[in-house]
Amino acid sequence: MIEKHTLTKSYSLHWHNYYEIEYIIDGNGKEILNGDLTDIYAGVMHIVSPADFHELIIDSPLTLIKICFDVCDIEPHVFSAASEILNGKALLFEGENKELLDHLLSSVLIEKQLYENAEEYPLIIKKLLETVILTVSRFEHTYSHMKSGGVSKKRSEISTVLSYIQANFTKRITLNEVAEKMHFSTSYLSRYFHENVGMTFVQYIKKLRIDLALKLLTNTDTEIIDICYEVGFS
Repeated sequence: MIEKHTLTKSYSLHWHNYYEIEYIIDGNGKEILNGDLTDIYAGVMHIVSPADFHELIIDSPLTLIKICFDVCDIEPHVFSAASEILNGKALLFEGENKELLDHLLSSVLIEKQLYENAEEYPLIIKKLLETVILTVSRFEHTYSHMKSGGVSKKRSEISTVLSYIQANFTKRITLNEVAEKMHFSTSYLSRYFHENVGMTFVQYIKKLRIDLALKLLTNTDTEIIDICYEVGFS
């Protein structure tokens, strides 16, 4: 999903099961990303992974470009090269770097507006997205965070859990295994997971697998039985 829109109301704490790039064009506000508070204004970019929690506080109408994508939407070598930034980052772009990023994101929007129904659109937009990601990775300037006391540890814990699940959900994975890795009791993790994510551990794993299967069914010629095993179903 690629869109440019203006937000006029704040959004409470939430998470997504996909990656999200938010690039601020105009306006002011604050974002709480995994418990860390940052001011947001033109030139600030937030990159939110499926393991991150964030909240938006709008001070004045906030115009932004938002790109949402899944891991399988980009080439593995691109994901690997940009792994440092694809994990709960708040970045600030200024000067020539900002000009280049503005130009790239404008190109992405124009491509969608003019050619979304063209046969070659999916391939072109994929390459543009990969160019944006690699450019952001190259020109990374970490924006200084104001720590929000007391929240970070809790969000850090659930983010660590979700990151582990994201990396391993296509394999055999159990609540007991994750609890042991995170040094939690199984009962505590089960309760804690449901409270923070809004679904059970098993429901979350199934959702990740079904979402990936849907992507593979839509975009590849792989046999259904092979997809079943590839996404982690037995």
